[in-house]
Parts: sequence; structure tokens; C-alpha cells
Amino acid sequence: MSYEGWEQRLCENGHRTVYDCYDAPEENGWRCPHCRGRMAWRNNVDETNGGSVGMVRLKMLHPEVPAIYQIPEPQPKGGEK
Repeated sequence: MSYEGWEQRLCENGHRTVYDCYDAPEENGWRCPHCRGRMAWRNNVDETNGGSVGMVRLKMLHPEVPAIYQIPEPQPKGGEK
């Protein structure tokens, strides 16, 4: 069984950049290609079984600027709410 998926990164301004899961650049020093902002969040989206598990939600779409995505809140540790 092989892994199918991709990595998504969101900058501090909410711009999303997508990379192949086997070809993503180093995180250290990464800058957004749209605005040069720093990375605020990243994850892998798993498409192994046909779904897109881990996609982020679109916040704003405008034809003249890059799309802006909702930066997820940190998950509580140990089941805290």
C-alpha cells in the first residue's frame, strides 16, 4: 500500500501553497510565494483512500488577489476542551 497525498502550507496572511508530498521544500526559512509572509501552519492532506482528509477551509476568494484560507486553531492536547 502506498501513500497518496500532498502538503499544504498557510502563511500568516492565509495564503495557501500546495506541494507534492514527496517534493516539498524545507520548512526552515520558507516564505509565501504570494506575499513573502512566514509559515503559520502546515499539514499533509491524505488522498490514499479517495478522500481529501485534512483540507483547510476557504475564507475569502477574490479574482484579483490570492485566495485566503482559514488558519486552523491549535488542537487541545490530551482530549482537553
